[in-house]
Amino acid sequence: MVLKRKIYWAVTIALVVPAAVLIVFGWIGCDRGIHPPLGESPYDTSQFDLPLEDVHFQSRDGLRLAGWFISSTNGATVILAHGRGSERSRMLPHANYLHKDGFSVLMFDFRYRGESEGDESTLGAKEPWDIEGAVDYLKTRSDVDPERIGVQGGSLGAVSAILAAAETPEIKGVVAEIPFKDLPSAIAYAFEHPAEGVGLPSFPFAPVTKFFCELRLGVDLDEVSPVKVIGQISPRPIFLIDDLEDDVFPSDAVEVLYEAAREPKELWQIPGAPHGGFKTAPEEYERRVLAFWRQTFGMTQSD
Repeated sequence: MVLKRKIYWAVTIALVVPAAVLIVFGWIGCDRGIHPPLGESPYDTSQFDLPLEDVHFQSRDGLRLAGWFISSTNGATVILAHGRGSERSRMLPHANYLHKDGFSVLMFDFRYRGESEGDESTLGAKEPWDIEGAVDYLKTRSDVDPERIGVQGGSLGAVSAILAAAETPEIKGVVAEIPFKDLPSAIAYAFEHPAEGVGLPSFPFAPVTKFFCELRLGVDLDEVSPVKVIGQISPRPIFLIDDLEDDVFPSDAVEVLYEAAREPKELWQIPGAPHGGFKTAPEEYERRVLAFWRQTFGMTQSD
C-alpha cells in the first residue's frame, strides 16, 4: 500500500510540475509581450526645429490617442508609426526629413505607449485600428489632402501599417521597415533567440504563450499575419526595408513579404543594419524614402 501511494505521488508530481512550469512561463512570456518596457528615446523635440501641433484622436475602438501634427502647404501627409518598445519621439528624425521635403506628418503614440490610452500592447492585433483612427482624423483636417495619405513604420509599426493598409483604401502607400511575416513565427523566434533574452525552446512554450495572449486580449493572433494580406495593398505601392543584421525577427521575414506583395513594390536591404537601420545609412535612407513618397503622391522635389 505504501509503495502504491509513493508511485501515485511520483506520477502526480511528474505530470503536475512540468505543467505548472509551462503555465507559469507561458503566462510570463505573454505578460512580457503585452506589457513591454518602454525604451528610452535618444530624441526629443528640442533637437529638431519642427512646428509640432499637439493633437488627439480616437482609435477605431475608442481609445484616446496622443500625437503631433506638422502641416505643409501641399497636404500630402505621412503617418509615422513607431515600434513596440518605443513612442512617437523615436520618429522625430523621420518627421524632420519628411517635413523639410514638403510633407505633412502625423506621428502618434500607439495604445499603451506615451500619452495614449490603453492597458496593453496587442502585438499588432489592434494597433492597425490606431492607424485607421489616424486616417479618420486626418480626413477631418482642411490642410490634409485625403487622396494623399501614406503610412511609414518600423517593426510593430511596419506590421500595423501593412495590416491597416490592406483594409483601408485611403492609405495610398506604405513604407515598412523590418516587419515580421506573421506573429506565431515571431513569438517562436523570440523564445529561442538571445535578443529577447528568453532562452527557452519555442515548443511547447510559444504555443502556450500565444494561447494566454489570445485569452487576455480577446483576439486571434493567427490573424496578425502581414504575409496573408500584403497582396491586398496593390495597386497602391509598398516599399519594404530589410535590416540585414536584425536579430529580433526571423531573417527571412522581409523577403517572404516581398515575394507575397504584388506590384508596385520595392525592396531595399541595408547591409550591416541592426533592427532599426536608419542610423546605419541615414542619407541613403532619406533619399530612398523621399523618392518613394514623391512618386507615390505625384510630387516633384520643388513641390
